[in-house]
Amino acid sequence: MKVLTEVVFSIKPLSEVPPEIAKRWLDDTSASAEVMNNRRKAKIKNRGDYENLISEISSQKYRSYVDPNFISRTGLNKSEITAKHYKNCSDGYDKYNNKLDYVYETVDGVPAKRYKERVARAAANYGAGVAKKLLSFTGTKARGLGPAAMAPKWLDGDNSLRAGDAFEIIKGSAVVVPKPGLRSAFRAALEPKLIYSGAAIIRGDFQADVVLRHNDEINMLMNAMANPALNLVPFATGGDSHVDYMVNDAGVFLLHIKVTQK
Repeated sequence: MKVLTEVVFSIKPLSEVPPEIAKRWLDDTSASAEVMNNRRKAKIKNRGDYENLISEISSQKYRSYVDPNFISRTGLNKSEITAKHYKNCSDGYDKYNNKLDYVYETVDGVPAKRYKERVARAAANYGAGVAKKLLSFTGTKARGLGPAAMAPKWLDGDNSLRAGDAFEIIKGSAVVVPKPGLRSAFRAALEPKLIYSGAAIIRGDFQADVVLRHNDEINMLMNAMANPALNLVPFATGGDSHVDYMVNDAGVFLLHIKVTQK
């Protein structure tokens, strides 16, 4: 057997989200408030637009789900049920319009103040929880690419990555693992899977069964997309070919990749 590549990525959880990231998201989203509201008003100017764009389309889709022979407990047949559904959708126009007018209303001289306050609360929650986990895997401008962003590139032959504090090349170089027609799909599938599984392992407090389950899922994905012409040892958790999350003896969270040819 021949080891084509073996690399290790260190995962360094963020203690806090860099302020510029949360601020940029907050500023960009808040700045678009008036634009979104103006587009909404331009698209749905009145009840007629609402009925054509929402009520009618919703009713058509709903109609296909109702069995022609169905009779409700109140004695309504399909035509009567779908007509009632359409009316309920149409009656929702005032609630729809009033709710959005309220959210985007200028208050205390601030356009869309309530919307912007909601965005600020969401940004705080994002920074306090979600972002700290995600950015550990995707990376930041200051820290560079994270392991979930680098690993798919390395496994698709990108040798532009350079070894550093978070990236150690043990053997070989980048290798194109996916089937020729699946290279773009491979990157698109592997990165979010690595992010999701890595964050789930952290949430699961690195319990062995959680780590094993997610590693098995990652390696199943690798097998599904690997090029059979490479004659690789099948990917398996802890096997001669694997993409595994693990914690080393020093307590460092790692993504260990090994690709072996038969």
